[in-house]
Amino acid sequence: MFRRSTFFLSQRHGRWEWHWILASLATAAIAGFVGIGALIIALSVLRELGFAWAGKAVDLINSESVEVQTEPALFMSELAMVGAVLWPAAIAGTLVHGRSVKSLLVPLQPFRWSIVVKCLVLQAALAIVGVLVSLPWVEGGVRFAGFRSEHVLLFVPLAALTLFQTSSEDVFFKGFLFRQLGAATALWWLAPVLITGAFVWLHIGNPDLDDLLWLVVPYFVLSELFIVYLIMRTGGMEAALAIHWLNNFFIFLFLAEAATQSNELTLFVFDDDPTTALDDTVGVGGAVVAIGIQFIAFTWQKSPFYLEHHGWKPEPESQPPLQQPAPPSPPPSSPSSIV
Repeated sequence: MFRRSTFFLSQRHGRWEWHWILASLATAAIAGFVGIGALIIALSVLRELGFAWAGKAVDLINSESVEVQTEPALFMSELAMVGAVLWPAAIAGTLVHGRSVKSLLVPLQPFRWSIVVKCLVLQAALAIVGVLVSLPWVEGGVRFAGFRSEHVLLFVPLAALTLFQTSSEDVFFKGFLFRQLGAATALWWLAPVLITGAFVWLHIGNPDLDDLLWLVVPYFVLSELFIVYLIMRTGGMEAALAIHWLNNFFIFLFLAEAATQSNELTLFVFDDDPTTALDDTVGVGGAVVAIGIQFIAFTWQKSPFYLEHHGWKPEPESQPPLQQPAPPSPPPSSPSSIV
């Protein structure tokens, strides 16, 4: 049965029809190329000013290498590259639809910091508990990579560039494409499936997904659908922005497997190679449990992390809108009542 979501129906403002989606995609692609070109120009200027790392960053962008970069400057350049492509693309595509740039972050109502705080606190608590529980099972243990002055100097830039990277992915896929596709179709499930599929497919080259795709990809799909659900439940981008940023920042700075997302700034590193199917199954199982705990915490009304429901309630398309009964007409005046 065809069903519509009140969340997607609320997105039907501006130019939301299919032909505008095609026009916006073309515009977004052009804007993405302009954005990466501007980044290359900026890095080239820095190279001319004597910053050797900027020259390496330009070479990295121009190359087709997919190796994990560990040098802080190059690692953060990769984060900047993602943001430089996707933020301009999301902005340009949104403007083509006749919507404001602000709508990428606040589609239905003012930005709610309370949701951000709830998501960050719960995510941080689950991450800490998960690390403490999993440490005894890590082959070879976790080693402290050392604390240097670079950690103090680069803490804020790394946090900012991580937010630049994660927010760009969120506003492009979920603030721009997801809501526009949902507005243009009568199928409430089509946009979540398409956007989740596209987002996962673009991450297939990620080192975290190289091994045991049959196991890791389903979890990745589940986590993305969970984020989509939170967006549709709350009617805003706060949960997606907070959870995505903290997840990546935790991996980049605090704890990561040596062969995947770790860099020279990562404080604690473990090497779980050679890994086994049992290791990955247990790890993914723990992550699925964490999603389940978050789902309960966000949807249980007595939970301190409860997120108020905001319009995710599919309705049958064939059901006509309820007609309000006409008010009864007053009885005719009696001749005896006329003075």
